[in-house]
Amino acid sequence: MEYVLILLAALCIGVQFNVNKIYGKVSPKGIIGTLMFPFIATFVSALVVFCVNLFKIKFTWFGILMATIGSVISVISLMVGILATGRGRVGVYTTFMMLGGMFLPYMYGLFTGDSITVGKIIGMVVLIGALIMSVLPSKEERESKQPVKLSFIILCSIAFILNGCTSIISNIHQKNVALQMPTFDYVITSNLFQFVLAGIALLVAFIIIKNKQKKNCSLKNEADTTEKETKSSFLKTALIILGVCSLFAIVSTGGFLLQLIANKTLEPSLLYPFVTGGSTVFGTLIAAVMFKEKINLSTIISLSLMVVGTVLFIF
Repeated sequence: MEYVLILLAALCIGVQFNVNKIYGKVSPKGIIGTLMFPFIATFVSALVVFCVNLFKIKFTWFGILMATIGSVISVISLMVGILATGRGRVGVYTTFMMLGGMFLPYMYGLFTGDSITVGKIIGMVVLIGALIMSVLPSKEERESKQPVKLSFIILCSIAFILNGCTSIISNIHQKNVALQMPTFDYVITSNLFQFVLAGIALLVAFIIIKNKQKKNCSLKNEADTTEKETKSSFLKTALIILGVCSLFAIVSTGGFLLQLIANKTLEPSLLYPFVTGGSTVFGTLIAAVMFKEKINLSTIISLSLMVVGTVLFIF
């Protein structure tokens, strides 16, 4: 049963990565559209976990500090995810995200006294190989002479670092047993802080854009025209955006809760490889079905290396 739960958790995470791309297709363009995603999604996530936690929450100063730092990183990471999936293959972005969440915390662990094993060293080499293979251009990209965009690789690399930092912050919080907040309370607090940060950023961006429109008549006229054209479809667009953000929040929270349930009886050394490898495979397959992203030989090799590398980390 635990393995079924982990597979479902991996599926949720795989869906989560693809929702980023869906949002990029239906959301308003520009910084306002990008900021709306963390603003809505984190509020829904906090609400869902708050309900699961039976409407209770406890705070500690250390938990609030870690949640604040993690929230800043997470909001930026969500925005980077929207930008990245709009420029390239979801499978590549998924690989960078998941490996960052595993590779960097392990490197941090080495500096804090964790042991080095042969399996982990080989695993790291294999995972680096998986990253390299994932960014190789597909057959279609080579034939059309359209190489992988440099901006996409840069955004994926930023996502790699940010997701790794998020995992490190969570790890620091969870290891300080005397100062930590209960897991659900920490997740609620983190999501609420992300909601507030995204809201502040959204308000600032809106004010800046409005001020620019006032200073430039041509921009103002263009904005007025656009506003008239979109009034009739505003409600429909708003509902679609709300639905996509809510879907992201539900699958993201669902994946997290399923991992918690499975973790009660399944060793973390088995849990992590299943989640990392499974979510990457599911994310790539879903993208192939939904967005017609081709699964070429380099993608298959990258996924295989990803699974092998994560499994090696348990030794």
